[in-house]
Amino acid sequence: MDVASPPDRTALRRALVRICAPLLAVVASLLLAHHGLLQSRLSRIPGDPGDVRLVHFWLEHLWGWLTGAPIHRSYWDLPFFFPAPNVGAYGDAIVGAALPYLLPRALGAGPERAYAFWLLGTTALNALAGTWFFRSTLGVSRLAATGGAVLLSAGAPRAHALNHPQLLACYWTLAVIALVVVALRRRGTRAARAAWIGAGLCFAAQAWSSYYLWWFLALAFALAAVAILADRELRPWIVEPVRRDSLAIGAAAALAGLLLFPLLHAWWSAATVVGLRHPGEVFLARGQSWINPGADSWWYGGLVRHVRGLASQSGEHLMGVGVLTSLAAGTGLWRSRQRVGVVVLATVALALIVLSTQLGPWPRISPWRLVLLLVPGARAIRAVPRLGLLVLVAWAAGLALCIEAVRRRRPALAALLALACLLEQGLRFAHFDPAVERARAEEVARALPEGCAAFAYTPQPDGWPPWRSQTVAMWATDLSGVPTLNGYSGNVPPGWPLDDCIVHGPADRERLDAAVAGWVRRWALPGKVCRVPAQP
Repeated sequence: MDVASPPDRTALRRALVRICAPLLAVVASLLLAHHGLLQSRLSRIPGDPGDVRLVHFWLEHLWGWLTGAPIHRSYWDLPFFFPAPNVGAYGDAIVGAALPYLLPRALGAGPERAYAFWLLGTTALNALAGTWFFRSTLGVSRLAATGGAVLLSAGAPRAHALNHPQLLACYWTLAVIALVVVALRRRGTRAARAAWIGAGLCFAAQAWSSYYLWWFLALAFALAAVAILADRELRPWIVEPVRRDSLAIGAAAALAGLLLFPLLHAWWSAATVVGLRHPGEVFLARGQSWINPGADSWWYGGLVRHVRGLASQSGEHLMGVGVLTSLAAGTGLWRSRQRVGVVVLATVALALIVLSTQLGPWPRISPWRLVLLLVPGARAIRAVPRLGLLVLVAWAAGLALCIEAVRRRRPALAALLALACLLEQGLRFAHFDPAVERARAEEVARALPEGCAAFAYTPQPDGWPPWRSQTVAMWATDLSGVPTLNGYSGNVPPGWPLDDCIVHGPADRERLDAAVAGWVRRWALPGKVCRVPAQP
């Protein structure tokens, strides 16, 4: 039997390491972010049946549109808030992040199982992109890149976004940043020109995935450009590539603009109908938001629950990554302060934190007011603390740099540091059973009489806020093929009267009767509009 020579064994070992490092990042990210989902054998979904069911409905609507389902024949006119047009533009298009959902559906998975696979697939893609990102931009080892990738794809801030899953897919953001770095480093070459074109494509893909992440990315690039142009020594970093690769940059911008045009047109059309965010609707981060890992943290939950300023925060405010991870990330960034790219990354992250944080107890006193005045698209942002998901890129880069510095002297200690920092991100996240939600939607669909042109779902109290009943009605449209007057999204059509669709007594029944009749008259709806439960 032939025995491989030592060089062959070395090459084989290196190949295995190249494969195992990203695979380790994927496995660690899935276990950290989705241990509850995996433990339930994909039967329980993280979050609550609000934004989760909404995003899931967008994904299923895309599948129905692609497969020609009659209720989903118009991409922008979803079958809720019926018959208001363009309601799909009230939120995220989600197209750019839909592949991990569409593949299981194409292979025969049902909607609930496909959504579970979408969560796992999105996190896996984030981890793979993160490993490549830190290897290519920072030049760190595979161990360090794995640590940074897992923090980025499954750290506490990203895991808290499971309740707002339109914020999960960050792989396009990483691709844009990495490709711009390649273009700047290799300016004037064929690789630079290809990188600019790729960055334009990925930038458009991020917009088709999530408005928040796309707009935050654009803001971050604008801040980075200002910081570089303000420094005479760094200015050539932008001026020289623009001079040498102007045609490629122009082509990338034109291509991105062409891909973005239908999306921006739909968003602008929706904005002219529903309006932009009033400053009073916007909420900012607070100082403690950046250190708060949440009451559901494995390590810090007990402490958070007993500190008033931390215990009162939830959702988008939970952007802390823990004491050890913060120290490691800060150390990594500080030790690499001689690297221009690291300095720019840290400066932009700090600027984002300052801009998005209110000063003391006064929510109207913040640099964010300048952003609202000066930056296009800022008035579409309601939850400003979500900027922390972009700041997480800097935290993850700092952690990767710190692990790399320790690895050069003590590899075992570096692995231990990476493990401790990642375990520090663990959460006891709430889950719900999608089978229960589907059973409720099936009950509504069965209750629809024959010949309904549309329906309104006005149930009795069930202990949940009205938004749960709205999502049940939306999913009943998919099962029945009948559109609904109910709806749930980031905005609502002007004059929509069914925000509180719950019937607590005769007064509510009378109110909702008048609301449905008024909506029917306003839109001159032909055919029969049914009520579920049936009107007594």
